[in-house]
Order: sequence, then C-alpha cells, then structure tokens
Amino acid sequence: MFTRRTLAGRWAKSTMTLKRMEKSGQLRFLKIGNSVRYLPDEIERIEREAMVSR
Repeated sequence: MFTRRTLAGRWAKSTMTLKRMEKSGQLRFLKIGNSVRYLPDEIERIEREAMVSR
C-alpha cells in the first residue's frame, strides 16, 4: 500500500492534489485510523489509463 506522501513522490504531485483527486472520486483510498492508504492495483490502473491517453 502507498501512503499519500509516497504516492505524491511517485507521481510528482502535491499531497493537496491527491486530496482533491480523492474528493472528486478520481482516486480511491482506504482510511485506516488517521492514515490514508492507496492499493497498488488502483495506482497501477490509473497509471495504465494515463499511458493509454497519451
């Protein structure tokens, strides 16, 4: 699983951008206590879709 910080680094985006993506429904996440986590399958799906649209 990815944290918000690790995913922000991987995608070269700010954590605020990820929060906006979560709020809009573009990025599914899990809330574990006070932490947000992203499933690797979800991240890979988004990355594949981005590669196709290029």
